[in-house]
Amino acid sequence: MIRIFNFMPEDKKFKVGIELYNALFLPYLAQLATKVNIELSSASRQQRGTNHTFAFILNEVQMDGTTMPYNSVDYGEDPELWLDFVSTAPGVNMTSKDLDKDAFDNTYWQSKQINAVVMPWIPFFSNCDGSDTRIIPYDIFEYNINTDESYCTLPKFEDIRVVNPIPTSGLEPIADRCTLKLKCRFDEDLSYLRSNTLRWFEILEPKSLFFMT
Repeated sequence: MIRIFNFMPEDKKFKVGIELYNALFLPYLAQLATKVNIELSSASRQQRGTNHTFAFILNEVQMDGTTMPYNSVDYGEDPELWLDFVSTAPGVNMTSKDLDKDAFDNTYWQSKQINAVVMPWIPFFSNCDGSDTRIIPYDIFEYNINTDESYCTLPKFEDIRVVNPIPTSGLEPIADRCTLKLKCRFDEDLSYLRSNTLRWFEILEPKSLFFMT
C-alpha cells in the first residue's frame, strides 16, 4: 500500500497511473485499471496549517552530541507530498534498510543554517510495522490503533482542560491520552561505532531529545 501525506497548508492534486514495461501484461491492463483503491483521510483533532496541529521540535542545543534521526526532515529539500510504502498484511514486515552511513551528520545545522527544526512525524522511529519512514500522529491515533495494547482516550473538544502557568484550574489536564505499542527495527548499522556523536539508543543518561506539541 502507498500512503501519500500532504503537509502543505493548501490542498494538492495527484494522479495515480500504471505503466507497463512488458507487452506480456497488456491483456491484463483492463483488470489493473480496477485494482487501484484510493482512500482520503484527514485529521479530526488537528487543523493543517494552524497552531492546532501535531509537531515534534528538535533544536541544535538539545541535540548536541547526538546523531540526527535518520528520518529527520531534509530542510529546504523536502517534497510537497510524502510517499510511504506500507504493508498491512499480518506477518509481512519491512526489513531493515541497512544504511551504511548516517543520513545526516553533525554539519546538519550549519549546512541548513538553522538551529531548530519542526517535524510532522515522530523522530527516530523510522521502520515500524504499519508505517514506513514516517509515523504520522493523527494517522496512528485516529485510524490505526484499537487493540488491547494500543488505544487512545480522546475527550470532546469542549471538555479539554489545560494546565495554566498559574494552575487555578488544577494540576491535572483533560487531554488526549494514548498508549501505543509498536514493533520496530533499527535502520542504523549497529556494528558501526561513531567517535563524535551518540545515536539515540546509545545514550545512557536520561536526555530530552525533542518536544511534542
